[in-house]
Amino acid sequence: MYDVLDYLDLRILSHYNEIKMLKNGVMPAPRMAIFYSNYICNCKCKGCDYGDLNRISNQSLSLENALYILKQLKEIGIQGLEFC
Repeated sequence: MYDVLDYLDLRILSHYNEIKMLKNGVMPAPRMAIFYSNYICNCKCKGCDYGDLNRISNQSLSLENALYILKQLKEIGIQGLEFC
């Protein structure tokens, strides 16, 4: 009898087709993407890498560019999207 956690060892099987593609030298499309429309933050933490960028530019992606990127993600078959 399998314990529920035993199935975690079998999750690699859900990537079987992607593994075959990689073996044949073909890069498969990712299953998930993380989409940041900007990196703007007003916390001003010391040592933050984005602090300098925020002082230089407070710009976000235009709606047109954001929609274009989301359309491309849909076209390549992204199954999951984290919108930040």
